[in-house]
Amino acid sequence: MISKGRLAVICNEKSGVSKASGKDWESLTFVITTDDQYNPNLAFTTSNLVDVVKAIPIGAEVEVEWNPSSREYNGNWYSEFKAWKITQVGAAPVAPPLTSDTTDESQLPF
Repeated sequence: MISKGRLAVICNEKSGVSKASGKDWESLTFVITTDDQYNPNLAFTTSNLVDVVKAIPIGAEVEVEWNPSSREYNGNWYSEFKAWKITQVGAAPVAPPLTSDTTDESQLPF
C-alpha cells in the first residue's frame, strides 16, 4: 500500500543487541499527516529504514510504502503498519518567515 503526507513525528526509538545473533538492532515509529478529513494521522513502524527516516526533516512531504501486519498475544490482536520504503517528495519545507518581533537587525544582509 502507498500513503502520502507530511512527516509529523518520529518517536519510540529503540535499540539493542539480539540475544540469538549478537547483532545490533534499532527500530522507530514515525507518523505522517495526510489530507484526509477523518483520521488524518498514520503511524508506521520500521527497523530497516531508521537512518532514512531520521534524515528527512519534520514537515517534509513523504510517500510511504507499507504492509499491514497483525499478531495475537494472550488472546488479544495487535495491528501495525510496517513501512518498507519511504521517499521524500519535493523539497524540504520552507522555514517560517521572520516577524518584526524576532528580527535581529545585526543579522540583516544590508
